[in-house]
Amino acid sequence: MKQTNNYNLPSVFEGFEKANPYSSEGSDFSATTLIDAPQVKRLFAKHSGDLTEDISERSFSILGTAVHKILEDGASENQKAEERLFATIETPEGEVSVSGQIDLQTILPEGHLLSDYKTTSIWSYRDWASDKGKPEWVKQLNVYQALAVLNGIDVIGLEVVAIFRDWTSGGVDRFEVYPESPIMRLSIPMWEPEEAVNYLKKRTALHKSSDIPGCTDEERWAKPPVFAVHEMLSNGKGLKKRATKLFEDELEASIFSADREGSEVIERPRVFTRCEGNYCKVAQFCSQYSSDIEEI
Repeated sequence: MKQTNNYNLPSVFEGFEKANPYSSEGSDFSATTLIDAPQVKRLFAKHSGDLTEDISERSFSILGTAVHKILEDGASENQKAEERLFATIETPEGEVSVSGQIDLQTILPEGHLLSDYKTTSIWSYRDWASDKGKPEWVKQLNVYQALAVLNGIDVIGLEVVAIFRDWTSGGVDRFEVYPESPIMRLSIPMWEPEEAVNYLKKRTALHKSSDIPGCTDEERWAKPPVFAVHEMLSNGKGLKKRATKLFEDELEASIFSADREGSEVIERPRVFTRCEGNYCKVAQFCSQYSSDIEEI
């Protein structure tokens, strides 16, 4: 990937990126790769030379790296910081080496507590609070559990240590769902060890397969279609631009519209946020996304 510096940032930013390259230390796949869409990894590898990223876009990554470096120095005698665990997984297409770097392992008499640092936004907390765990956090931490199990380590718990970069004290009183502190420990649901290992094996085989599937709706951050009821303008000439009410169910929208003479139900098609915002960085090379555009 080519790197630019469009905002003329000091050279230390370029130096930081060169001094802190990501490495899976020889493994074929990392935990964060395995939980993501196989198609994204393949497209990224194929078109990496055609991609461009500005240093300014790495701001959150820089913050995250800084947090990890600082906290690594604070580990006590009963803790392991930034240890990468490896495992060899058998797949229909041969052996595959996978790994995951665990930010912190706290060694207790009954087993290890695995912690992962996240420099994140309060919206991540709201997602965690509503679903009892962000899906990607749950998957990542349980892949770490699987790697620990395959290395003979008993795991007693999983957690995210969330550092909220946009936290304000006023938000605690203003919002019903809001982190109480700018740094919080969030418990992550732990799967049965066998389930975690089976998930790791399944994802490894999927990424290794020569037949790569398209991205799922979840991987594309899909938002379902919405049915908007637009009422007639007071002069009877056309519809109001602003919808009176939005519905997830078309029948409910139709019933609501039936009581409002002249109103219409307009379907707003589902949105694939990750693709449309090119958050995967390879949307321009994706035939799946191109097909979506052609259908619109």
